Amino acid sequence: MVSVPASEGAMSEKRLQRIESNVMKLEAGVRRLGTGQKNLRRHVGQLQSGQDRLCRQVGRLETGQKRLEIGQKQLEIGQRRLEIGHKQLGGGQQSLRRDVRKLQAGQIQLGEKFDELRHHMGVLHEAALRYIRDLLPPRDLIPRAAQTDLVQLRKDVNDRIVPLSQVVSEHSEQLKALHEGRA
Repeated sequence: MVSVPASEGAMSEKRLQRIESNVMKLEAGVRRLGTGQKNLRRHVGQLQSGQDRLCRQVGRLETGQKRLEIGQKQLEIGQRRLEIGHKQLGGGQQSLRRDVRKLQAGQIQLGEKFDELRHHMGVLHEAALRYIRDLLPPRDLIPRAAQTDLVQLRKDVNDRIVPLSQVVSEHSEQLKALHEGRA
């Protein structure tokens, strides 16, 4: 060995101890760095795994969102169809109401026409009966002109007989009263 002065050797010794102490600290730091690096790699793996799960969930959410958007569009289309159908139904109801009013007016007119027809049929029926009666020979052996004269004769006789029967009736009552008065 090389001889080093004591003051220099002592320093070197101190220096060497300091270096050794620093090396030990460095080695401990390197070990801690290694452990930290392993922990960091484990955390990075966990983060990547979490990120993968998150990506899958985001993908599912995006798919769900697209399905919701499609469903919403289908719902809007359905709502438009319902609105169109409602308008068509309203128009159909109005048309139906107009048709019903026309039918009711037609029924009233038809009723009036039936009443008019019934009247005309009655008039025609009476006219036909008179025509047929005039065509038929009289059932009696007395001619029609004689029948008219006979009716007049009956009237004249009744006009004369009625006053006479009243006088006779009064006279009978007076006689009866006289007989009762004597008895």
